[in-house]
Amino acid sequence: MSAKKLLTDISQNDILDRIYFQDVNNIPKIILSIATVRSGTTASLRVYSEVGIHSFAQPMKSIFRFLAKGKSNKDCDWLIPKEDVIYVKETLGPFNIEEATLNPIETLFYLFHNLLKNKVNTEHLTNETLALMKKKVHLIVMGRNPFDSWFSNKETYVKFMKGVKENEKWYYDVTLEELLYYHLIAFRQVQKVATFAEYLGIPISHYVAEANKEPVKAIGNLFTRIGINTKPSLSDWTRKSLVGGQNSKVKITIDHAPQKRAGLFEKVNLSNSIKYFEGKGVLLPQNEIQIIQSSGVTDIYKKWKANTERDLDINL
Repeated sequence: MSAKKLLTDISQNDILDRIYFQDVNNIPKIILSIATVRSGTTASLRVYSEVGIHSFAQPMKSIFRFLAKGKSNKDCDWLIPKEDVIYVKETLGPFNIEEATLNPIETLFYLFHNLLKNKVNTEHLTNETLALMKKKVHLIVMGRNPFDSWFSNKETYVKFMKGVKENEKWYYDVTLEELLYYHLIAFRQVQKVATFAEYLGIPISHYVAEANKEPVKAIGNLFTRIGINTKPSLSDWTRKSLVGGQNSKVKITIDHAPQKRAGLFEKVNLSNSIKYFEGKGVLLPQNEIQIIQSSGVTDIYKKWKANTERDLDINL
């Protein structure tokens, strides 16, 4: 079977068919973060869930992967709960071009569009969808230095593959060169998604990894900017925010089984507070450094960093 053909056969509607609202008359505010993999988004799940917000780990990408593997049951369907606010983190990449170019904002747009199409006159449908998006979605662009995130990506890939079952290795098996290519594509796609959200008029905030050096100020200001009227809990984390934990407010899917088997959630679950970790990008071989430098993603990251300083009123 051609993996490429299988992946490209998946449509936006295929994904939308597996997303449901618990109550179509009570749509929660969706705080959506997007990033490349290895950017600190998993720890962010604990930050939001510690203050009682239901948090979801890449539900849209999980649906895509599930369908890409040819599965048809409902194990990765996403039920959006009846809550005032939820947090969703979506990472782009790292295993193929389709993952790297997903557009979660576009998916939410059509989700809201389909929700309204039986309630609103056709001539007003687009404007009403945009109005609902502006009211109900806040995008957070999360990022990490591309050298550090790439070092972590390729290091984690080796560990991750130890948790992949033999019959699914075809999906995840990539060369180092392909993994780097998809990483850079995903980096650029995050910016494209942000530009698309800005075009739609959706509120946007930025949060790069260095902001975790001043988490009290950074996350406190982010909560205020988003409209979360509670003080963030940045230490003494509890079991209610364990990633994949029983009765946790952090929801993962069966798609995360390889990560669990490989122990990739152990570090974040053993932590009891938000932390800043120095990256190891300086240890990359020179050829990989040159590829990253020539790709243009360092300029994108500089923009995200400057926007983080502006949005959160901090100096990095």
